[in-house]
Amino acid sequence: MQLLETHVGSVVDGKLTVEFVGEGGELVSVRMVTDDRSLGGDSAVRRAKEVLVQLTAFGTDGNATTFDPIGADASRASPSDLERDEGQ
Repeated sequence: MQLLETHVGSVVDGKLTVEFVGEGGELVSVRMVTDDRSLGGDSAVRRAKEVLVQLTAFGTDGNATTFDPIGADASRASPSDLERDEGQ
């Protein structure tokens, strides 16, 4: 993903979201717990990048967590389940 824009949101309910926008409409969001004083601007972007590096370095156990943002129904799905859903 080629990074085009970075957006730092406002702190809402103790959480701050940083969005990395790429070409073709790709979007990666990192939501972090914070307070109004401890994280903002460049430091928020730096912390979000650290979170992404940690995620990449440690990987996952092969399971992905998916959710329905409309129904807020969280479930565990394997990569093969996700591929099957995309094919429908």
